[in-house]
Order: sequence, then C-alpha cells, then structure tokens
Amino acid sequence: FENYNIFIFGAGDIGRALSITLQRFDLFSGFIDNDPKKQEMGCWGQKVYSYIDFKMNIEKPFVIVAATHQNEKVMCQQIIKDNIPYMCAEEFLNKYLPPYLYFKKKKKGGNR
Repeated sequence: FENYNIFIFGAGDIGRALSITLQRFDLFSGFIDNDPKKQEMGCWGQKVYSYIDFKMNIEKPFVIVAATHQNEKVMCQQIIKDNIPYMCAEEFLNKYLPPYLYFKKKKKGGNR
C-alpha cells in the first residue's frame, strides 16, 4: 500500500471512521465524494475531491469504497470503468489491513 495514494471514496460516517484508522498508520491521502456539498465544505480539514478531479489529478491511486451498500454499487462502477485499483472498506479492514500491519511490524523488527 505504501506505493499508492490511498483515497477513501465516501466522506460520510463510514469514510470518516475509516480515515481515522488509515491516518493512524500513515496510509491516508484524502477523500473522494460525489456530493458537491461535501466537496465544497471538505471533511475534517481535508479536501474532498470530486471523482473527476481525483482521476485527473492523482497519480498511483488506490481507492477504498466506504459507503452504504446502495451507494457502493454506483461508486464501484465509476472506479471499474476507469481501471483504478480499489476494494470495499469491509474487505480492506478484514482481509488486507491485518496482514499488512503484521508484516510492517516484522519488517521494523517487532516480534509481538
């Protein structure tokens, strides 16, 4: 994950909660949201990109979709169309983050 700019697609409750975890491990680059109000206001001091601005301006993107199931489908369709690597928040938190943190700790010399 260190070679990517990791963005959360969804600046609502789910995305904000996920951003706390990602920031803790220095993996968070910003938010994307389709809501113009969130783009205008930002989220917790972070810029909220429109999807178009995101895909035109961010190099080496990786997207974690953090939304309700009804919104998740629309967001995933946008990402798939542009061939941007992504996964849903639940999959990231349950399958990828734990081994990433384990091996990162081992790499630094931790043994617990």
